[in-house]
Formats: sequence, C-alpha cells, structure tokens
Amino acid sequence: QFRMVPATCNVLLEVLVRHGKEKEAWELFNNMLDNHTPPTFQAVNSDTFNIMVNECFRLGKVSEAMEVFKKVGKAEKSRPFAMDVAVFNKMIVRLCEVEKLEEAEGYFVQLQSKSLSPDVTTFRTFIDAYIQAGKVGETLEKYRMMVVAGLRVIPAYANKWFSFLIEKGKVEECVPILMKMCEREPKPDVTTFEIVIRGLCGVGELEACSYVVTQMITFGVGVTPALKEFLLHVF
Repeated sequence: QFRMVPATCNVLLEVLVRHGKEKEAWELFNNMLDNHTPPTFQAVNSDTFNIMVNECFRLGKVSEAMEVFKKVGKAEKSRPFAMDVAVFNKMIVRLCEVEKLEEAEGYFVQLQSKSLSPDVTTFRTFIDAYIQAGKVGETLEKYRMMVVAGLRVIPAYANKWFSFLIEKGKVEECVPILMKMCEREPKPDVTTFEIVIRGLCGVGELEACSYVVTQMITFGVGVTPALKEFLLHVF
C-alpha cells in the first residue's frame, strides 16, 4: 500500500508496457488515478497519461487513447488530473499522425477553453499536418494565430510554410503574417523575406513587393546582391 510518486510509477508503467504486460499496466494506471487526491497527494502527471496514450496509439486503438485522456479515478477522494499543454500536445501530435485532424482540432478547442496557451509545438503540428493534407485555409489560419500569439517562427518553418502558401496562390495573405513576425526578435531572415518578395513579383504585385522591401531595409535585414539584381530587373 506504499503510494509511489508519479516518477517512480511511470518507470513501472513503461516496463510493463514494454514487456507486453497490458493487464498489469492498466491496473497500475487505474490505481494511480484512484490515488490522485490533490492537494493531499499527486499520484499522476502528464508523463503518466502520455505513456498510456502512446501505448493505445501503438496498438492502433485511437478511440481508446481518447478515453484515456478523460479517465478519472473511481475512489471517493480521487480528483481529475489538471491537464497541461504537454498532454494536449501529445494527443494532437498523435491524432495528426493518423490524419484525425478534426479530432485534433477538438483538443485544440479544449486546450483554449481551459485558459491554456497553445505553444510552438501545438501550432507547428497543426500547420505541418494541414500542409500534408493540402488544406490551405486551415494552414493560413493556424499560421496567423501563431504569429498573433507572439510565438517565434524559426526560418526553416517560415520558409516552408510561406512557400506552400505562395504555391497555393496565397502570397498576398503572407505579407501581414511576415510583417507581424517582424515585431519580435529575432526578425525573419533574408531568405524568408526573399521567398515572399519573389512570390509577390511572380503575380505582378509590385506595390506590395516595394512595401515589403522597404520594411525589410527598415528592420535592418539587408538585401543580398542576388535579390537586388532580381528586383532591379523586375522593376
């Protein structure tokens, strides 16, 4: 009857799962939920749920994984675990991996309803999944939300996402996103600006292109010789 802290129990859970002791793993998990009586005793943490969710997905039991997320102990004094962003992200990542995007969106709504803030992982997972699925509107929406939230978009992701949107005819919508990104340090790099600038020139949006170039110089990003030559040729 010794009540172990989550760090210890989680190691046991992983061992049981790894060796195919499914029945014993679920008994331990349910016992941990029963013992979770905050503020008196914290018996589970986000890793506990992640272990069991991962096991369900490994076995292809998506609906069971979603049930795990809602599980609460049956003991009289047990209380629900207050899910954090890490647990929501785990569900969102795994659901996106199996192309259950609608279900993943449901967890995104739940996350926000609990006054939690989606982080870089949350948005990156959705944007990459929507690009993979060819969903342009949804990609654009999540990208906007990410920069409005003030989260940094590293160049590797920005270049990939802008390239996708431009390819799908959304270059004008990229401009306000790029300008919003410039409000935070570090600023987008020259390659990111160049992708949008070349995209604008490609559809004849020279006025918008001129604006972006001016902002680029204002923000001290600088113009490469190759981009300068390209712009002089186009204009």
